[in-house]
Amino acid sequence: MNTSLSDHLQSIIGLDYIQKHNLDKNHVFYSIHNKLLGEVSADERMNILFHFEEIKKILSRARRSQMNVANLALKGLEKLNLTYTNQIAGIGMESIHLPMLAYLDYVNENFDLAELHLTRSIELLQVLIDHGIEDCKIASLEQYLNLFKVYMNVGKVDQAVSIVLNLLSYTIGYPSGPINFSSLRTHSRNEQLDVLHFYVNSIFKFLLLKTRKDTLLSTSVKVAVLEKLALDLQCSDLDNDLIPNLKQMILFVINGNYEQEDFTAVVPIETIFSPDVPSFLQFQILQRMIYPENGLLISGETTIDMEILKIYAKNVLELTL
Repeated sequence: MNTSLSDHLQSIIGLDYIQKHNLDKNHVFYSIHNKLLGEVSADERMNILFHFEEIKKILSRARRSQMNVANLALKGLEKLNLTYTNQIAGIGMESIHLPMLAYLDYVNENFDLAELHLTRSIELLQVLIDHGIEDCKIASLEQYLNLFKVYMNVGKVDQAVSIVLNLLSYTIGYPSGPINFSSLRTHSRNEQLDVLHFYVNSIFKFLLLKTRKDTLLSTSVKVAVLEKLALDLQCSDLDNDLIPNLKQMILFVINGNYEQEDFTAVVPIETIFSPDVPSFLQFQILQRMIYPENGLLISGETTIDMEILKIYAKNVLELTL
């Protein structure tokens, strides 16, 4: 047994060594909304405040499965026909309004409409980014993630994989493809990790976890996306100093042909047990490497005490929920 590694794991169990990176998305639209309030007249400010509160209420009711109430509230909001003479205010409120519509469409399985609303919201958020409203970057990333979920539901494999690769490339600091606004390099390292952890965990929870809603069709789409993602990822240049060996770790959990011996020969064990590794990704790696009878095979004859490893894995799992 590798005593030093087992001692290391034992020493960090129960401590805050494993960081829980959890991007607070709630601030994003609030920040846009607050920015807009500073650019309009008093009358339009009241419209923005009311409009924003109604959007929040509609989403809250929809998320609690109160769709009839949500739809009634939406009809009431639409009857008001709120307009804004300030162009940026109008663009900003529409960019917030459209994802709410897309969520209702998504719940009602109107996926074509959801795609249209999300695509338009992304276009408008790009205008706001160009206008200097920096938080629209996170709002835009969130709409790309929502678009990924829509593509998964309609079986658009190529489009779903493209979004995953673009989100991963962007969050490690290399804007590419449709995500063409500047990176988050000006943010602190912890802020960058928050964004990276959120999107890595969100994407792979969606792809790897089975839910009660999964059908044979959705399961087959997940398999197809994972297979194509593995192929495309192998050809991509997805690595940087934020999380070394990120590509190898992702490939290990999504590619059934990726052998453990090949993985551990490339990825140092310290990297796997790093607090910088997204919690769900780390848990999936641990799940694949744990063998009930023989402990965790690291390389050659090196193993880690199973009980210590299981406790550590349980701690990591709790961070993924």
